Amino acid sequence: MSKLLRVLFTFIGAVILLGLVSLIGLVVFVNPNDLKPQISQAVTQFTGRQLQLGGDIQWSIFPWLGLQLSNAKLTNNPGFGKNPFAQIKKLDIQVRLLPLLHKQLEIGKLQVNGLTLYLLKNAKGRVNWEGPLTSSKKTSSHSENNRLERLKPIGFIVTGLGIRDGHIIYVDQQKNKRFEITHLQFKSANLAINKSSPFDIQFNLISNEPTINAAIKLRSNILLSTDKNHLEFNHFNLNTLLKGPNYPKGELPLSLKGHIDIDLNKQDIIADQLVAIINQIKLTGRITGQNFLKNPRFAGNLNSPQIKTGQLIFQQIHLGFQFKNNLLTLNPINAQFYQGHYQGNASINLNPKVPFITAQNQFNQINTALLFQDLINQSRLQLSGLATLNLNLSTQGDTADALTRNLNGQGRFNLDQGALKGVNLSYWIALGKALLKHEVAPKNTGSDTPFDKFNGSFNINQGVVNNNDLIIRSGRLRVNGKGVLNLPLQQINYELQAQPILSDGSPEGIAIPIRISGSLQHPSISPILDQLSIDIIKEKLKGKLGDALKKLDLNKLFH
Repeated sequence: MSKLLRVLFTFIGAVILLGLVSLIGLVVFVNPNDLKPQISQAVTQFTGRQLQLGGDIQWSIFPWLGLQLSNAKLTNNPGFGKNPFAQIKKLDIQVRLLPLLHKQLEIGKLQVNGLTLYLLKNAKGRVNWEGPLTSSKKTSSHSENNRLERLKPIGFIVTGLGIRDGHIIYVDQQKNKRFEITHLQFKSANLAINKSSPFDIQFNLISNEPTINAAIKLRSNILLSTDKNHLEFNHFNLNTLLKGPNYPKGELPLSLKGHIDIDLNKQDIIADQLVAIINQIKLTGRITGQNFLKNPRFAGNLNSPQIKTGQLIFQQIHLGFQFKNNLLTLNPINAQFYQGHYQGNASINLNPKVPFITAQNQFNQINTALLFQDLINQSRLQLSGLATLNLNLSTQGDTADALTRNLNGQGRFNLDQGALKGVNLSYWIALGKALLKHEVAPKNTGSDTPFDKFNGSFNINQGVVNNNDLIIRSGRLRVNGKGVLNLPLQQINYELQAQPILSDGSPEGIAIPIRISGSLQHPSISPILDQLSIDIIKEKLKGKLGDALKKLDLNKLFH
């Protein structure tokens, strides 16, 4: 990066410096356009590249040294194609004459129009911003270095700096990556060493990997320390609009405010007083980073009053995170969740082409009635009670659908003092008894099944939840259940066995088989009639044949 900046600044600085020399020494006697060959030769000595000056050079002298030039191009290194490394459509600069006598560079205006940079890493790993910065005739003597050092200004002031219609292209042929910055606009006022100066910058960013299409605007005050090793951004204000098919409504707004300190020598960064808003989600916190140019590592803490993910709402979120080697670790994560508490951790591995996510989650004292209202509000089947859930998950994808299809994991749940809403198991038991005794079917006077305990475990494979050990206890009723829940298709296929029990826990009469199937929003709930008929006949024959029934498998008679 330092070599790239050196080449770029040498290109612009050489053009400016040599143009100013032509103004001072030859303003009366020589047309500056006659000096183009000498200027180009001098730039080649500094950079090893050719400077092409296509337009006229114009100048003024007092009280400002003024220089205007157009169509300046700096060629690429051999082997990097015919595109110029850098070019400027128009450069307009004004410098005060008298401060130069005191080694103070005071620029009244520096306007660059149509700046284009073409940065390339070829298939062999070579980059076009490195290479010989000087020709074979370069001067390396100690005396020459001292002479150049004495000529350097001890300070500078830029009253007005602007870049219009900038364009930066970066191509990595090894990894088939391309980044492009277009419509670059930059302006700053009163830019000086060790002084806070305002600036505005905006541009569009397009990238193929990762896929990015963003409009970016940044406003801040910038302060560069006297030793030029410390950079500070005050009143940092970034606004970005990300565009793409994976975002809600095709776009994702993002804003960030805060205070940023950068140590350029150590490549360390501290960002505090942060306030970020991502698609109406507010985050506050602090982030630190090390070695952010070569092998970045970041860590920090973030807080949010509320985050909505899918249909679920987390509140009062507090999380710590680390980012290293393209692995983002969130640990710990604490939040309020439907009048209960959530605690967990997660990791997002960005090394694969498609991110891989793992998470360990623990939910305690969750109000499932409120949870189901948000999760499947229109569903006939609801659940209430205080829930405890342990859940380990893994998935891979870059869209919500892909994350659901690739979901794997396992978990265990337990609910106390709740109700299964939409299913009145007592009614189905009463109906079974009526059928057994040839009595009139009872009326269904309710739609809920209250319970004392509701627990079980499950596995998830490719988005399909499988449970085989559901147990519901409700007074003189015991229910066992098993089935599957297909999350990608939003379908359920579940069977319950509702068994009345005596006070000692032994079965009373027949168990009523019930099937819950169909869509999650509108499931069908009905008894399994063929199984119920077999059980009724079994119960009748049982009273007549007694133990003889044990030798007869009646299931084979009805299938």
